Amino acid sequence: MEEKRGCIAFFATYNPPVPLDIFSCPVPPTSKHDELQMTDGLSYNYNCRVIPPQALKTIIKRPKLASEATEADVDSGPLSGLVFVSERDKNLETLHIALRFTNKVKVFSFADVYGTFSDVRMEDSGCIAGGYKVGKRTIDHSLVYVTTKDPAKDRRQPWTVVYKTNLKTGKTESLTPSGVSDLSPSVTPSGRKVAVASFQGKGWNGEIEDLQTDIYVMNVEKPPLERKRVIKNGGWPTWGSDTVIFFHRKVGEFWGVFRYDISSGETVRVTPDGIDAITPAAINKTKVAVATIRQKSKFSDVRVEAQYRHIEIFYLTSPEQPIKITQTTRPKADHFNPFAIDGGKCIGYHRCKSELLKTKGPHNIFSPVWNQDPRRDILYVCMGPSFNAGKILEICAIPDVSSGVRQRRKLTKGFNNAFPSTSPDGTKLVFRSARDGGDKKYKNLYIMEDAEVGEYGDGKITRLTNGILPETDNGLDPGYFSVFLVKANDPSVVVRVIKSGDDLAGHVNHPFFSPDGKSIAVASDLAAVSVDPISLPLFLHSVRPYGDVFTVDIDPDDLNKNKDVKKCHRITHSRYENSTPSWTMFSTDDPNAKWNLQLQDQYTPSCPYVYPDGGESWHMTGHLCIPRRCC
Repeated sequence: MEEKRGCIAFFATYNPPVPLDIFSCPVPPTSKHDELQMTDGLSYNYNCRVIPPQALKTIIKRPKLASEATEADVDSGPLSGLVFVSERDKNLETLHIALRFTNKVKVFSFADVYGTFSDVRMEDSGCIAGGYKVGKRTIDHSLVYVTTKDPAKDRRQPWTVVYKTNLKTGKTESLTPSGVSDLSPSVTPSGRKVAVASFQGKGWNGEIEDLQTDIYVMNVEKPPLERKRVIKNGGWPTWGSDTVIFFHRKVGEFWGVFRYDISSGETVRVTPDGIDAITPAAINKTKVAVATIRQKSKFSDVRVEAQYRHIEIFYLTSPEQPIKITQTTRPKADHFNPFAIDGGKCIGYHRCKSELLKTKGPHNIFSPVWNQDPRRDILYVCMGPSFNAGKILEICAIPDVSSGVRQRRKLTKGFNNAFPSTSPDGTKLVFRSARDGGDKKYKNLYIMEDAEVGEYGDGKITRLTNGILPETDNGLDPGYFSVFLVKANDPSVVVRVIKSGDDLAGHVNHPFFSPDGKSIAVASDLAAVSVDPISLPLFLHSVRPYGDVFTVDIDPDDLNKNKDVKKCHRITHSRYENSTPSWTMFSTDDPNAKWNLQLQDQYTPSCPYVYPDGGESWHMTGHLCIPRRCC
């Protein structure tokens, strides 16, 4: 985030370190050469659907596309269309349109073509509705999709709302009722109805793998929408016909794909128990493509073929004899979120564009932060294994960092130390450490009185807090965090600034002060989840304990005026986890900045892991900002 008050930099974790792109295969494929790349390979591209020819003819009449193609191009075959999510536009996860000619692909932002939304947001799950007749009138085609552009009414409620945009007129309106959160829309083959996975009536309870949403069905056109629940505990709906819905659900240890017949009310399991089967894409009312994981894995495994996520086609009548798709083309790569092409003659999906990714385990360099005195030109980092309080994790300083010498100096001596932050004059450093935490590795805050030498030489460490981790907080798991302000010269003065939910629930972590001391950036689950987490690219599942980056405004002069601040501002919108924000007056986009000039080669990181709990930041007026478990 860049503005007059500086820039917020942050980590994005759990997204693939190698970009995704969209591919397809004929059914069945015969070799790896059958795989076709569908998009242009720029940025991250995923969650794709085919645009039907009649809808594509409407789209190419928009002023921004009128010179690109004609209806004859669609009719004669050289032009087809896709709608998918891409991160090429300011790194936002937004919908894009691909015009696929015989020998080229051109990609356009949906928002630019239709003038929908220009604010910061996430978009997902584009699918085409309409195109059917009512009497002698043909209903215009619409794009139905998810957006997070509007704030939710309550904290820890997803911002996900299903919208539709008329592809002829550009009129855009919500299909989700006020106060409700919907995910994963899917339109019937006729274009008349849409099914969604919804939190309606239950809200989000903090679950980070199995959301246990319900599936609702409603009309695409108003009035009336005639919204009604048809399936309890189901997600990722997809229509096999106008009366048949496939969906996924976790039962016991395994995820399965099920089929629900609206006419009869019958639900049957399509995929066998004992394997994970998720993210179905219906081909017809008896056949469905799914992503499968046939053998569970751990982070420490060197995976075999069955432990990768692959695309298979299952038949209702013979679930034990699926057609394997991606095992033939890329047996040791993960494939995600299939979609049907040309009535199921081909199956599309997305995967990483490279097989060169190597995971090196959980040893990382993370949580970089600048010394607040720019004249010192020092960068501080944490070095060692993440998310393991029992392991040694060191804080290191990199002096003269803009010179490119990159020599580091260790400031701590053993123990698990992390998340440093300097005082405004750059002379001291506050950090969290498990050094006095005993067998249970409780973490507390400490001050390095000399940020140059740390614990070495004449360096002195002063303990700031003295707390333990309770077994439970009011009967709840103790892993809930809020952010507090504490006076550095009087640790007895503590004020809670922001919590996640309205009770003891949720996470507000990694606070960092703005340079002017008037705001705090935090990582939090205040906006809950934005997609079905089981669909995301991670070996086992995707975890979003913090969520996105928010800011909260504070009074830097009166500590007591900052108790339980209600208003906060959402900075990032992502399906992944954004965390450990750092706020600086330097422009992160400045191409002439010395640290950017050092980046001569593209950097591909190892597979991301979560970071240790906790974090802290030093306020310019002598207060410390800390995350703490609510108690």
